[in-house]
This record gives sequence, structure tokens and C-alpha cells, in this order.
Amino acid sequence: MKRKKSLLASLCTLVLAISFCITGVVYDNAKAVVDFELTGVKVESTVSYGKDISIADATGFTVKVVAPDKSVVTPTEGKVKATQLGVYTVTYTKGTDSYTYKVYCSLDEELELVVSDEASIPTVVKTGAVKKFPSASVGYYDEDGKFVKTNATVTINTDKSATAITAGADYTFENKGSNFITYSAQVDGGNKYLSKTFEVKVQDDFADTKAPTLTVSGVPSSANVNTKVTLPKATASDTFDANVSVVVTVQGKNAEGALANVKAVNVADDGTVTETADDAKFDNADNMSFYPVREGDYKVTYKAVDDSGNESAVWSYTITVADKKAPVLTVDETVIPSKWGVSVKNIAGDASAVVKFPMPEFSDNKDAKDDVKVTFTIRDPQSKTVVKFDNVNAAADADSTKYTSTTVKVGDAFKTYVFNKTMSAFEFN
Repeated sequence: MKRKKSLLASLCTLVLAISFCITGVVYDNAKAVVDFELTGVKVESTVSYGKDISIADATGFTVKVVAPDKSVVTPTEGKVKATQLGVYTVTYTKGTDSYTYKVYCSLDEELELVVSDEASIPTVVKTGAVKKFPSASVGYYDEDGKFVKTNATVTINTDKSATAITAGADYTFENKGSNFITYSAQVDGGNKYLSKTFEVKVQDDFADTKAPTLTVSGVPSSANVNTKVTLPKATASDTFDANVSVVVTVQGKNAEGALANVKAVNVADDGTVTETADDAKFDNADNMSFYPVREGDYKVTYKAVDDSGNESAVWSYTITVADKKAPVLTVDETVIPSKWGVSVKNIAGDASAVVKFPMPEFSDNKDAKDDVKVTFTIRDPQSKTVVKFDNVNAAADADSTKYTSTTVKVGDAFKTYVFNKTMSAFEFN
């Protein structure tokens, strides 16, 4: 299913509710504002999901913030994070008087209702069969394709009963014929409904002993360590089951050297990959990727299972993981001097023997940044090496500011050159 991201434009009006009574007389809004002395207090009428609502202090007033689900939220350092879609109320109270703002929380993404494991919902079952329905959530897909959940509550209902179905609990199919199971959620402050309906056929004489068929193609045979691997989705079919479950497993050696399920990971902004304690999940749909954090062979298996528990043959693959990816290095060439010599000026304009060269940005899929070797070479117009540092990324002194020095012969004398990482400069000493 192709996911569309659309900007949902929402217009919200700041609703100002004022009640101010003295001896039974209700004052008008204009006078009430003056008497309330809320000068300087401003609460925005709209907020984007996940952003902060600023709650200003007002002398003599207490503040109460109520979320869309009617729960009371306590501000932290004058802010409340909008984690629910709908209307927040912010009420300032002094004695019997109150002043209320309403803040509408919206999301600039198209929301989707996603059932965690649709394939587990049966197509045909025998009367009296007991099944568990999977849970569902409402959210959106971010730029990286990750599903971000919102606070919306999903209910599960059947046309055969007024009682809602509980996700994960046993449900008995007692009514013959077509049973329609509907997942639904109310979102966008109650202005929009999302739903998905599944038909389950219930028969007295139903029996299924035939295994489903499975087809897999495109599984890679090799991969780079600490680099994302995305497995292909399998195609499964069955005589009765319209949406066959496919069980996918990936195993490799853990930190102790034993074969174990691969783990989910956290990927930092600099690309560093760190294992978590949780197993990576594969659903033959949106979640089919993993990061191999160690070199070696990884075993991948696919198996189809229909509603009656019949299983296909297991398809097995081996992915050999190694470090075959070179480090990535970038240099800001615009700051490399085109002319330089011993008499060059430094940034302050003083005579100096310092020539500025940029320290490159670099990263590697396997090695930590401090372990990457970065060479630095200067050659003359005849391609003769004037200076060469075997590794400017290796500290040469205790404070780790100056880096490996090198000595070269110039005529009958020897010159020592030092690359200063902090200054990103090449020094003549």
C-alpha cells in the first residue's frame, strides 16, 4: 500500500470562556479581562502533535491543564508536551473566577490505523474455534519509514455482538456464516474516524489439512557489518486463508559467540549502531530490516503458516557479513590554501609559520572514530612527497590536542612538522 503524506490544514479559533460573578451579576468579557489582570498571559490556540504548549504564570491564579482524554496534566517548567490529538483546556482560576483557553492539537501527517499482525486474523474457521485478535494502533510513518504511534484508542467490534472484542484475549466464533470484525478509532479531536473491517467465515464442517505454498527470492548472500540489511518479502498462498502468516527469523552469533536471534538496534546521528536487549521483529510487511553488528554467517529462514496451523517447507539462507565498506571521508576544499609559505599570516594577522588545513570529517561502518587511520600528505609540483603523516587521527601528547609529528630532511637540516587537530592547522616548528 502506498503511503501518502499530506499536510492536514486545520483552522482553530481560540475559545475564551469567562465567568466572573459578584452578587449575582455577570460581567461582560471586556470588563472581566481587566478585572482578571491576565495581562501578558498568552496561550496559543493551536499546537502540533509532540510540541510544547507554553503555560505562563499569572500572579494570584492557579493553572489547570486538561488533556483531550480528560486527564489532568501538570506543567513542567512552564510547558506541557502535546501528546494527544484533540483539544487541551488551560484554565486560570482565582477564587470563584476562571479564565479558560482551548488549544487544539493536530498532526501534520496523514494518520493510519495499523493492525499489528493482520495475517493472524482468520479467513475461514470451524464453529466454536477459539482465536486471539491482534492489537492495532494509530499513527504515521516518518521520513525514515518508522511508524510513530499517537494516543488514539482502537476498539474491536463484531457485527454478531454488542460486546467489544479485547485484543490478545480468547474469542470464540459461535455464529455461523460471515462474521465482520471491525477495528476503529476516533482521531483528530473526534472529527475523523479510521477503520478496517475483516470478514471471517464460520462453518460447521470446515477442515483444512493442506499446507500453504511459499515463494521467496532476492535474499542477499553477503552484507557489510553494521549496515542495514533489508530482506525481501515472501509470497504465500493457501486454499482457504486469504492472508497467510509468514514467520521470518534471522540468527547470528551474539556477544558470547552463541547463535541467537538478531537484536533491534539504535542508530545514532553519526551512524553508530548499538544493540538493544530486544529481538528484531520481522512481519513480512513493513518490518524486514536488521543490522548485523558482528562479522560472520547469519541464518535466515522463512516459513508460511495458515489459519489451521498447517506449515509450508522452511526456506533457509545464509548471509555472510564482513567489513568490505571503506570509511567515508569528506574535506572542505574551500578552506585549503592555494598559496602558502613560511611567511604566511595567521588569523590575527601576525606573522606565523602556521598554515590552515581542514581536519576531515570521517566515519566507518565498523571501527570507532578514534580507531580510523587518516593519512595526510603534501606533495610538491613534481609529485615529490614533502610531508606525510601516517595518521593525523592519532594523539601524540597527553592532552590530545597535537597530533603525530613527522620529521623530514630539508637540505642538510631536519624539519619537524606537527598537525594540530584542535586548530586544524599545519605547523612549521
